Amino acid sequence: RAAFFLILKGEYVFETETGSFYAGENDVVYLPAKSSYSFVTNTTKNETIITDFELETDEEVVLSRVPEVISVGTEGRRLFLDLHSAYYQNAEFAVLSNLMGIAALFEANLNKNDKKDKIW
Repeated sequence: RAAFFLILKGEYVFETETGSFYAGENDVVYLPAKSSYSFVTNTTKNETIITDFELETDEEVVLSRVPEVISVGTEGRRLFLDLHSAYYQNAEFAVLSNLMGIAALFEANLNKNDKKDKIW
């Protein structure tokens, strides 16, 4: 399953197959399905929301083939909090809407020159 890792408080260093990167407050890390990663933190008070998901479609949906980090700011933070709330209220369409909103934020912030690693 793929996952979004929203950092509300704290700092992390992720180690992946392609290298390492830093992620901090209001950053989201996208972790593709079947990716290999680890992370460490040097702060004692961390808060994160981790949303794992599996899209069941007839066509492959790809945000990125490798773990990526983007800063989502207050708009993205709100989408994650709304997604979290909708999930626990069993509001399926709100969950899908927020998940697609997060994916759209991610797509807009990925490297514009690399067409293969965008949603298609």
